[in-house]
Amino acid sequence: MTNWNMAAMISTKQLYRNPLWSDLTIKYGNEAIPGHKIVLGQRSKYFEQMLESSETKTLKFDDDADSVDALDAMIRYMYTFEYTTHNRPRRHDWRFYLELADVAVRYGLPELKRRAISELSHRKFSKPDTITDILLAMPVYCEDDEEKSLEKAGQALKREHILSLLQVPTYIDSLADEQRSLHMMQLAAALAELRSWIEDSWGSPTAKWGLSVAQFDIILRKAQTWTGGEVVGVRK
Repeated sequence: MTNWNMAAMISTKQLYRNPLWSDLTIKYGNEAIPGHKIVLGQRSKYFEQMLESSETKTLKFDDDADSVDALDAMIRYMYTFEYTTHNRPRRHDWRFYLELADVAVRYGLPELKRRAISELSHRKFSKPDTITDILLAMPVYCEDDEEKSLEKAGQALKREHILSLLQVPTYIDSLADEQRSLHMMQLAAALAELRSWIEDSWGSPTAKWGLSVAQFDIILRKAQTWTGGEVVGVRK
């Protein structure tokens, strides 16, 4: 029985970092772990084509192009369908999920890309500066993703936090004129609701939007400046 047939009879999870029936060495960072062509080839067309030659004995990744943590998680996923463990120091770092989605796109693992982006999208970010950092970092990742999944996740993040983002100078400075116009269109619906609320009573901006009155004034004044029109409720 060949190594490939024997490997197919057992769980790929059992083969992770296991020299049993290993037919190549996977190198990245300071790691050199036993690999199995049948496992990598089954998971990804990219690796199937790369490893089709029986002469290939080493799979070496470019540490300058790829995050070592993301590569480690990707290889773990190809064997176990899991990509993090509870003791991984970066599992709560948003950059890790961007890097993981990026290597998943590069090496032909669309389901891993979707899981990484979903994990990032479902995390609750409360600090506008952090959200700004995420949005500014996104364009350099997943450039070859035909589904534009990361771009869509970024758009959703902007819609959810637009009022908070408009308080961050770094975010405002990053916008082109066209993007500012788009944001004002997105903000129009929120302003329509705010107008009727402000006309009745100033109420509590903190309770309704998590903003102080001063912050609220700044946002409305900025909207007025960008639109060139009158915004109801701006205090003189």
